[in-house]
Amino acid sequence: MTALRTSLPLDDTESDMSYLFGKQLQEADVIALNKIDLLDAAEAAAVTADLRERYPTATVLGYSAKTGEGLEQLVSLWLGARATGVLTS
Repeated sequence: MTALRTSLPLDDTESDMSYLFGKQLQEADVIALNKIDLLDAAEAAAVTADLRERYPTATVLGYSAKTGEGLEQLVSLWLGARATGVLTS
C-alpha cells in the first residue's frame, strides 16, 4: 500500500496531474492494476480491495503482463464490455 500511495499522490489537490488522474479513476469502468507479480498475495489483495472501496463503480482487476496472470480475464472483460457498448475505442 505504501508504494501505491507514494506513486499516486491523489491527496495532492494542488497538482493538475493528480486531479486529472483522480478524475479518470472516479469515472473508470475498469481499473487494471499491472505488475501484480511484484506483490505478494496479501499486498495484491490489499491494493485491489482499497481500489474497489475507493471506486465502487469500477471493475478492479490485477494482472501481470510479464507472467500473463489475469490477462485472459482482462481481455474478456474488455471484449465483453465492447460487445455491450460499455467501452468505446
